[in-house]
Amino acid sequence: MRIDRGVACWATLPSGFGHDQGTRPVLVLSRLGTEPRPRRGIVVPISTVTPRVGYPLSWDVPAAWGLARPSWALVDHVRSLPADRLRDPFAETTRDELSEILDALGELLGAAIDLAPR
Repeated sequence: MRIDRGVACWATLPSGFGHDQGTRPVLVLSRLGTEPRPRRGIVVPISTVTPRVGYPLSWDVPAAWGLARPSWALVDHVRSLPADRLRDPFAETTRDELSEILDALGELLGAAIDLAPR
């Protein structure tokens, strides 16, 4: 499985706020492409801590992804990472799941986010 938009993988997050650091699962929201220049990915961390607020701030990760505990994609914790920090893909969203997550992000930003390729 290639790491690109809609793929859940492991990432090493640099020191940041709270628990959003270290090696943890993330969901890639941006297209990474294959340009030769250093690439960055837009990701949201996946957490096992039950969020205080549900959708649109968090999204329930399907059990089919195979994580050991119930987990949530933290839509309001968007990060930009160098693509070389992303590794070991383990799941991929369906088109409907990705659309739901991007709708949540769009709701938070006050903008519509389109799935159409550019």
